[in-house]
Amino acid sequence: MGISQGLALEQKQKMLQRLSPQQLLLVNLYEMPVTELAEEVKNKIYDNEALEEGTTGRSSDNDTDADFTPDVENDEGVETEEYVAPETYDTGILGDSEDEGGAGSRGYDDKQQEIPIGQTVTFLDDLWSQVANYNLTEQQFSIIEFLIGSLDDNGYLSSSSYDIVDDLMFSQNVYATEDEVEEMIAILHQFDPPGIGARDTRECLLIQLDRILEDGNNQKFEKLELVQDAREIVDKYYNLFINNNKDKLVQLTGYSILHLEDVFGVIRKLNPYPGLALCESISGASQTVTPDFILTTEQDGNISITLNGGYMPSFHLSHDYLNLVKMMQDSPSKMSRHDKARFDYMKSKVDDARMFIEAMHQRQHNLEKVMRTIVDFQHKFFLTQNERDLNNLILVDVASRTGLDVSTVSRICRSKYALVDGNLYKLSQFFKRNSTNAAGQEIDLDDVEKALREIVNNEDKQNPYSDEKLAELLHTAKGIKVSRRTINVYRKKLGIPSSSNRKN
Repeated sequence: MGISQGLALEQKQKMLQRLSPQQLLLVNLYEMPVTELAEEVKNKIYDNEALEEGTTGRSSDNDTDADFTPDVENDEGVETEEYVAPETYDTGILGDSEDEGGAGSRGYDDKQQEIPIGQTVTFLDDLWSQVANYNLTEQQFSIIEFLIGSLDDNGYLSSSSYDIVDDLMFSQNVYATEDEVEEMIAILHQFDPPGIGARDTRECLLIQLDRILEDGNNQKFEKLELVQDAREIVDKYYNLFINNNKDKLVQLTGYSILHLEDVFGVIRKLNPYPGLALCESISGASQTVTPDFILTTEQDGNISITLNGGYMPSFHLSHDYLNLVKMMQDSPSKMSRHDKARFDYMKSKVDDARMFIEAMHQRQHNLEKVMRTIVDFQHKFFLTQNERDLNNLILVDVASRTGLDVSTVSRICRSKYALVDGNLYKLSQFFKRNSTNAAGQEIDLDDVEKALREIVNNEDKQNPYSDEKLAELLHTAKGIKVSRRTINVYRKKLGIPSSSNRKN
């Protein structure tokens, strides 16, 4: 029997969430700390000849043409022809010298440097800092607390929802339904790094692909259509993928072998072990941190906020380049086909430059707005820098006050640091939620740590308390009801060894 060969057309309908180029640009810029942003600006100036480093000191009103303005809005009324980088602070801000170039000195000369500060964080600290982004009930908090404590080294949840319900009931005295557990697992899937809390590798990859499609972030992938096709492969044909059965996949999907290779390339760029990657990145070595915000308290109680410019240069739209494009536009009949192509190319560079300048203005404005809102909520803390003065605060509160989307506030606060009168804080440290005790009264989670340390310090070193006994003592002596697993989490966070290792 002969085998017939031929070409066949197949029509597929797909729904893709797309962000505008301006939104995609802002998504990336919001997430960048000052060091990455400075590098991005330098690369942009190098790649786009319509941008020039430095400031013009000129108004752009007479140098612009409506035909060249990209489709973006600037509700602050800021000129989009120039971006002046924030002030750069040198290392003298941490010293005691009052000489020129000492504490508080500012400027743009080459002698100024960023403020590198050693900072370490643990796997659990990073996850716990993200819990504060959600307004959870006590029941929900207990469940997600258990889930975080149940993650394996790869960042996976190996237990089923049914088993987790049983474990919560028998070991934590928490009565939850499978639906409640699944709801908290879905929230855990929103944490960073993407894929954390997955039940297996397939789900881990799907979470990461969904995150890319949701954000519309194609920084790593040129075509989101490839990401959509990669999701289809992982979702429907995972076994064929892991067995590298490309012939069968070509037959089932209708993709060409070259397209399938590109789709496989997308999947291979994903991280199948998010917990392991995070552990390796924070394995104990100090990380150099440059603060994004500089906060200084005044004697009258006012708090000044300044964005740290790092090594980021100021830049502007090249007037010579713009004038050349305008001159070409004014004489369309004199342009040859080659000139027309050159004009289109140069115009696209001008549009891209304007879009980048506008995005930088919007980033700076919204970062300052978010930081000011945090200071307003936590004003007393910034004056005393006493953690007991922190008020309840979650991302939704800041989003509501600023009028920004919660996801935007989250991106702004992610991986950012503030230097407050010489002390370094991660922005997530300014967010806090309280819990409730057995009587339903609100308690400060910092009180749990303080009470736990006090009990351990006063225990009999020959017969140290177990985690279960510590939980019992916290309840009876301090009125703080927490689970044994919570004790385990806080004990590790405080660097307190287990009972067997505390015994003299």
